[in-house]
Amino acid sequence: MNILSGNRKKGTFWNAWRKKFYVVASGKLNGYEKDDCQELFQSINLIGGKVDFLDPVEFVGPEHGKGMTNRIIGVDDGKGHYFVLQCSTPEVAKSWVAALVHETESTLSFAVPILPKSPSLYRDIVLVDIGSSNVRAGVLTHQPTLPALFFASVMSENINSGRMVYGNDVYKPEYRKNAKITFPFECTSKMCQNMIEIPAIQGFLEKIFRDLKIRPENYRLILNLPRRVDNKCRQSLLDLLFNTFQVRSVLIAHQSVVSFWAYCTDNGIICDVGERCDIVPVSQGFILTQAWSRAPYGGQPLKHSLRQGLGPQENGLYLSTPAENLILRFISENFLCVSSNGFRRPSQDSQEIVVEMDLRDVLSFSSLIGVNQNVLRGVGEGFFDPGLYGFDCDSLPKMIYKCLQNCGVDIRKEMSQNILLVGGCTMIPGFPERLEHELTKLCPPHLKPKINVSPYRYHASFIGASVLASTEAFEKSLLHRSKYDGGPGPSYWMI
Repeated sequence: MNILSGNRKKGTFWNAWRKKFYVVASGKLNGYEKDDCQELFQSINLIGGKVDFLDPVEFVGPEHGKGMTNRIIGVDDGKGHYFVLQCSTPEVAKSWVAALVHETESTLSFAVPILPKSPSLYRDIVLVDIGSSNVRAGVLTHQPTLPALFFASVMSENINSGRMVYGNDVYKPEYRKNAKITFPFECTSKMCQNMIEIPAIQGFLEKIFRDLKIRPENYRLILNLPRRVDNKCRQSLLDLLFNTFQVRSVLIAHQSVVSFWAYCTDNGIICDVGERCDIVPVSQGFILTQAWSRAPYGGQPLKHSLRQGLGPQENGLYLSTPAENLILRFISENFLCVSSNGFRRPSQDSQEIVVEMDLRDVLSFSSLIGVNQNVLRGVGEGFFDPGLYGFDCDSLPKMIYKCLQNCGVDIRKEMSQNILLVGGCTMIPGFPERLEHELTKLCPPHLKPKINVSPYRYHASFIGASVLASTEAFEKSLLHRSKYDGGPGPSYWMI
């Protein structure tokens, strides 16, 4: 399509038409210089905007206007910007208008990440997302991206030599032998754990910079952490990043908070269910701290419940070592499910599913594991009945309902329509539908909760941080090395 330059409604000699390549995706009209170009030229917001056919006489004059009927489109992004587009034929214009109108009527969308192919697209920003179970890292572009590195947040120390190994190499037999395996960022039973292991952070960062083949002193760094940290811990992190790695500038963020930018909305409740559960309400970019809540259940109690179901009574397996925990993770990611419309009592004649895996590097006997269907269906019920996990706390639907009650009356309805799921446990089949079903039963009739899911929510914190890196707020939030005074960082980092 051709676009009228200068963000004007009327064409002039100085504002000529320019031919660009456009793609509609996730509530945005993205423009590129050519069809084979990956660098974004323009991004027009469509959600909440307006699309109309325009009178061609105003743009090409009365002489050529007769042949341009129903070929010129006007797009109002709803934020004070107006764009004029020209199509080759009325039929093409009609199809474009239908597609654009459909996107404007969308109530919510999510960021769609790309896999950049050209090195020229990369920026001077490296993102490191440290989670309780996994580490994600990559160099960012001007568009949301998927992580270039993805590995387990596990480390080992050789008992004899003291050699440290980080990531998936820990599980190799040659490294696993005579080594102590630890998960340095794993959640503990303490709900207010405000510290994080700095030596472990340093080891993982060294591995990331080595695998990405970059020099950290040439980059700005975004560091996502799985939990809150106190001033002393933040100060130690900044000392490490500025004095040891010599990065240019730093932004330290909370995983659950940056996940909000993985969805295209201004208001919503983040429901982050990973190794732990965080409910974070955000309104117009501000966190409503009075309604933030956290629960101890997540991936850890889920795997513990699955371990009991696959215990020695069923298969003769204890599955207690770090390497054997990979079996639990594989089963939970591929075979678990929850009932979408309420809990169903286990039946006595439930069939057994046989899971076949190559376990020669982990176990010394049979690679066939029998799993009862009742176990697969019942493990995920602990999110809706924490007593099954041994916790005396509110269920996930009850936590979200209380969060809604703690929000202002004027935004409560909008917040109930924008409940955003992120985290690995939300990928369980039937989980979003069941959560919406249980939450609807708790809410009054005038509130109709809606669960919004992104197919990329497993990497939501990484994608959200990559979106945040393209905003003006990112530049204002950075702490530069030249301005570092040895303190814990800006006060607005305290989340």
